[in-house]
Amino acid sequence: MCEIDEWPMWADMIRSDQMTHNQVHDFLEDHPAFAAWYEGQYVNTVGYQNYKPGNEWSLAKWAEENPDNTWVQQTAMKMIRAIWRKEWK
Repeated sequence: MCEIDEWPMWADMIRSDQMTHNQVHDFLEDHPAFAAWYEGQYVNTVGYQNYKPGNEWSLAKWAEENPDNTWVQQTAMKMIRAIWRKEWK
């Protein structure tokens, strides 16, 4: 499992090419809450300088605590993305 406090380390590994493309793909597929966070942090960088963390941490924790529940994974990811869209506009 990928714990929330490890996310910056995993992001650094991905960004510094310490993982192959296939490893990154598999990792992001296996950890959708991390994938949503990573997308918001490093892929969608509009407004990042003024960003303050909100409820996405609790949603990410919920997703990480329910790795086998597809509904939880998808719902948490959708809600995290909605928070980022709202806060970055």
